[in-house]
Amino acid sequence: MDAAGRVVYWHTPEDTFDKLDMKALELDTQYRVAQLYDLATMHVLPHQLEPIAAAYGAALEDLAASAGSAFDLSSTIKLATALDDAAARFDQATKPATDVGIAEVNALVVRLTHELNSALYTTAGRFDQDPAAELPVLPLLARVKDLARLSREGDEFGFLETDMIRGRNNVESTLRQAAEAINGYLAQRP
Repeated sequence: MDAAGRVVYWHTPEDTFDKLDMKALELDTQYRVAQLYDLATMHVLPHQLEPIAAAYGAALEDLAASAGSAFDLSSTIKLATALDDAAARFDQATKPATDVGIAEVNALVVRLTHELNSALYTTAGRFDQDPAAELPVLPLLARVKDLARLSREGDEFGFLETDMIRGRNNVESTLRQAAEAINGYLAQRP
């Protein structure tokens, strides 16, 4: 609420009650309740990791093509490919039948989807909120495209390259840890 006691929506200043469609909200709520019921009664969550890994691969290939020789993403693409392979094996693996096995796979898939989607779609990470604005996929690396048009001798190139190296380190760490977690899980299964 603001100082006048009005309800304030922080998504955008344009989010006001006159934009609210109660019929659409009611229908959306009915769909969401049905989806939540399905999720709440499933033993094994239906999450798939390979589509997320594939999104990394596609985004990185696009960024590498745009950056050209100005920024090397080959090690990042290699890690994305390794994650994609591990995620495909995970998605195709037989799901556990025991309560302990189900809890383990559910915890893993929830953790990995949070971590992978965070790096894929946010700049702020887990402990802050991104602005309510459209962001590119892999926003921590999106500006590698700008490096190709800058002079390597200029300060702007140096500062941006440093930011992109930090972004690449962040993304590579996320990819490496996710692939290790999946491979570790699959190695312990019979």
